[in-house]
Amino acid sequence: MSIGSEFTEAVEELSESPFDWLVCEALSRRHPIGQGSLFVIDWMTPDMTMIERHQSLRDWFPTHEWKVLPSENRAYLIQQFEDSDDGLLDRWKEMQAMNLWLTTDIYKNQPIDKTLEFYEGFVATDKHSKYQFQLQSPDRTTTKIQKYRFC
Repeated sequence: MSIGSEFTEAVEELSESPFDWLVCEALSRRHPIGQGSLFVIDWMTPDMTMIERHQSLRDWFPTHEWKVLPSENRAYLIQQFEDSDDGLLDRWKEMQAMNLWLTTDIYKNQPIDKTLEFYEGFVATDKHSKYQFQLQSPDRTTTKIQKYRFC
């Protein structure tokens, strides 16, 4: 990875865990919040539900509480929410308000640039779902995984 040297400490934390493949979001250059940190989103294993995978990850990584700004150069597990559509919409509105506060506070006297927002949306997964591996053919999986983000 061309920017791998920016995540040395966080990668070290990941390497101490028993997980071979993790889905992560890297914080690096888009804004100054939590630079060098990796956010663990999921564990790529086909045998467990989302709830089981997240529980296993909680045993190894601290959960990032979304209202607290992350430290730099750390590995965090994203916080999970189980809520109604209205509850998630309310949480998203809170995240947008926090984005406005952060961009106003951090980038004083500069126009607010939407690319600098910290919270971009939710990753939605059914709590009982198994990890979905993309098939290359009816009999063969591929390492190329397709993920969707709804904002």
